[in-house]
Amino acid sequence: MAERTHLAVFGATGFTAKAVIRELVGRGSTWLPADFTWALAGRNTKNLEAQAAALEDVDGIPRPSVVFADVQNTESLFKMAQSTKRACAIVLATRRVC
Repeated sequence: MAERTHLAVFGATGFTAKAVIRELVGRGSTWLPADFTWALAGRNTKNLEAQAAALEDVDGIPRPSVVFADVQNTESLFKMAQSTKRACAIVLATRRVC
């Protein structure tokens, strides 16, 4: 297995996840390990790639990799979990249940 990332942000193209990513990047790299690696995870890899490109080496934080993960695909969730040391899942229900 490849080296695991320090963090994967799941649901990365959503509104709340983008706020978390802005906060992470806004704090700069001084509080992160020198070898920090991270990933953006979600089901739309095209949008994730565009988002990762916009985060190219911002304030010393390396560009995130992209990981396909979909809540309707259990295998993809296991692969995401195995690819990282920590996962930040930012998935909010948008349907009314009642």
